Amino acid sequence: MPNIEIKYEPDYENDDKDCFEKKYIVKDCCDRKHVDKDCCDRKHDDTDCYKKERQFHDHEFLGSTRLAELEDDPHNHRFAGVSSPAIIVPCGHVHKVKGRTDFFDHFHEFEATSGLQIPVGDGKHVHFVEAKTSVNDDHCHKLIFATLIEAPIYEECY
Repeated sequence: MPNIEIKYEPDYENDDKDCFEKKYIVKDCCDRKHVDKDCCDRKHDDTDCYKKERQFHDHEFLGSTRLAELEDDPHNHRFAGVSSPAIIVPCGHVHKVKGRTDFFDHFHEFEATSGLQIPVGDGKHVHFVEAKTSVNDDHCHKLIFATLIEAPIYEECY
């Protein structure tokens, strides 16, 4: 398992100056030989470590909202996107999902955090998400969906 350092950087997408986004830095050993210095906190003979930022996996998602305005104008919307990289939490990881629906004389936006990973076999997993959209055209919609399997044709390398 790699040595992970958590670094907090200002979240420039948020107007709140006190809001910080977690950045994960993975420190792995490399095979480069260095004679005169050791640039990491692990001590060993003539090998050196380097810090490299590593993006953790993400998930595609797609779905349709639940119906709204059942009496007046029953309709739903479609949506699709890619989640944030994995966010490490106790017992596993979660993802942020953010997006907007398709246009049906109006659209809706949504933002949520997924649940923990749900194994689906062969070391793969999905996440369950529940959210509500923004209120537009005097109504909102509920979203209930599971993400798609992460990198379905690649093996996870840790």
